[in-house]
Amino acid sequence: MINPAKLLPLAGIALPPGYTLYVPYNVRTYTFTGGPQLNYRHFKQVTLFVHPSVGGLHQDTTARPIDPIQSAVVGGILGTSPKTSDTVVFYGIGGGLDLNVLKHMSIRMNTDIVHTKLYSGLLNFGENNVRFSIGPAFHFGKNVEK
Repeated sequence: MINPAKLLPLAGIALPPGYTLYVPYNVRTYTFTGGPQLNYRHFKQVTLFVHPSVGGLHQDTTARPIDPIQSAVVGGILGTSPKTSDTVVFYGIGGGLDLNVLKHMSIRMNTDIVHTKLYSGLLNFGENNVRFSIGPAFHFGKNVEK
């Protein structure tokens, strides 16, 4: 990983006392995912599920430096443009449960873990992301075999 503080002496810039280096930025992310979902419908009130997945992720990042030091760091890392983007393939696994409250409606609790490796020319490592979600789910067809 690039340490911006090491770039500053190379550019002839010394940080003022008490200055905290940060660079504001905007990020826009697009994802698409596919994979099977395996359901375990043994219980009447609860349906358990797991879903392995593979997909693509595209991310646009725009640095928004607001002072000369931030501009020097952004220029040293990204070059002439404060914008960069990357598209990668990712993989992950998720699972959870549906609390069956009505015949065709449930409350879904879901967790997903995804591994990506964005900006491989800029960062030396991949990242793991965890997502938790809860909300209504609507079902069509049979949910529990009798």
